[in-house]
Amino acid sequence: MRTFLSIGSNDNPQQNIALAIELVKKSFVDVVVSSVYQSPSITQRGADYYNLVVSFSTNLAAESVVSQLKAIERALGRSQDKLHSSKVPIDLDLLLYGDFNGLLFKGLANQSRVPHPDLLSHSFILGPLVEICAELKELSTGESYNSLWRKFDKTAHPLIKLQ
Repeated sequence: MRTFLSIGSNDNPQQNIALAIELVKKSFVDVVVSSVYQSPSITQRGADYYNLVVSFSTNLAAESVVSQLKAIERALGRSQDKLHSSKVPIDLDLLLYGDFNGLLFKGLANQSRVPHPDLLSHSFILGPLVEICAELKELSTGESYNSLWRKFDKTAHPLIKLQ
């Protein structure tokens, strides 16, 4: 099952993102990594974020994938009691899980619904996603993510490509 996730950090982002990618590569196969982009925090609290999108193949159930992502977050210092902190060491969000569309399981709202509710509304998700799967079709409209990105208002969340 081809799966996509977003990775973000605004607390020691170079190191935390490198470690997160390393742990994703140890946990999953056929990993593809987008470039890293810098963008302002959408909450206007804290330092700028570094963001990217990663895809991989897995035979795991969605709940197991999310559990693995949460374990990576915990390993890198993310705790549930600091979810709304201005410093985020790492944030891993499941974006797409194959061609599934809907609620995967009962759990954290954003983590259990795919496509992720923010996928089409944030440049720091859609931009890196297009880089690694431009012609993939958005499930509800059938339009390519590349086409959606071309129409996207990039001024709301400006991106700086870092690597």
